[in-house]
Amino acid sequence: MHEGSNTGTIDNFGANQYWMTMVGPGRFKVTFHYAKAHEGLSFSGGKPFFFVGFRGTIPGTTLDKPVDFPGGTTWTGSAAQPTKLTVAITPPPGGLVRVAADYTFEATGSVSFSAVEGAAPSVVGVYAVNEDPDVHGIAKFLADGTIKTNTGETGKWELFDAASRVYTVTLGRSRWSLIYSPTHGFNDARTTLPIFTQKH
Repeated sequence: MHEGSNTGTIDNFGANQYWMTMVGPGRFKVTFHYAKAHEGLSFSGGKPFFFVGFRGTIPGTTLDKPVDFPGGTTWTGSAAQPTKLTVAITPPPGGLVRVAADYTFEATGSVSFSAVEGAAPSVVGVYAVNEDPDVHGIAKFLADGTIKTNTGETGKWELFDAASRVYTVTLGRSRWSLIYSPTHGFNDARTTLPIFTQKH
């Protein structure tokens, strides 16, 4: 999590998404907004849900009842000393039909945006390769910044800008600037077309 607006995409075919930051001493507020469903679909069964909380029972921490408003939710609370706060976004229900939506949230008040372990979504995982003249199939993004595929091709990934989640990815003879959406995958920064779709 960073200062200002944090953004992501959530869909009912993916998992919950988690962000973390440090709060306290004092009061804090986290405000969420979600956009309309995309991919030509609608929220027939509901909307995304947003939660904040502390892991376990921590003395000196409080959470107020969340306040819903059209298009979002606000959470407030306090911590007597610096404490790790977890932010969770759960997908909208959609049954067998894929429903996806963009969201933004901002934490204000007594909040520290210094590095927190696990604060940013990890891109490590397995992806379907949607577009490449040389490589088709499945790609595995490894923690050391390398990429392996089931066809034997290799590549590299590198974070270019953390705030906008832009990555430089090379695979075979192709090189892209891609924007990462947690649980969704990588889209081309210029055309917005999906290049790598996250499987798990």
